[in-house]
Amino acid sequence: MFVLSQIFVVLSGIFFASTYIVKKRNLLLILNILNNIFFGTHFLLLKKLTAAYSIFLTIIFLIAIFILEKLNKKQFSYIVSFICSIFCILITKFTWESNLSLMPMFAVLLIYISTILKNLLILKIGYYISTVINTFYMLIIHSYFGFGVNILILITATVGIIQCIAEMKSNKKSG
Repeated sequence: MFVLSQIFVVLSGIFFASTYIVKKRNLLLILNILNNIFFGTHFLLLKKLTAAYSIFLTIIFLIAIFILEKLNKKQFSYIVSFICSIFCILITKFTWESNLSLMPMFAVLLIYISTILKNLLILKIGYYISTVINTFYMLIIHSYFGFGVNILILITATVGIIQCIAEMKSNKKSG
């Protein structure tokens, strides 16, 4: 199961790294859904239930946000974020292993908060911080491929954030 979990985390990383390169919000959400399917399965195979269930909840959250955006009902995204945050906290309470259970919970809560904000840069920074938390978590739980993939993701994310900042500055100068 460990080897399979490492394969899944590499696949997850491929989808997640690509989210920092795309510029369209809908494509970003789709890539994150795919990322989280593999990422959650990775944690499930490692029997890290808090992380796995929180990430599977994130898939539901991302699908709900995607649907709300397609229906032009973005005002309900705050309610979805609040409800999923409550469920994430409950998942953590009922699957508590140790204080380490707080790491995936905080990482997921950051995703909920940053996803509902309208600013693409804040979205990318929120995901970046979430990835930093997950990187340390994977090192602690000995998911070394996950740790390595996340280091590569952080490098890609840094480039994506710098590009986003440069584009924002360019748009301000021309507009």
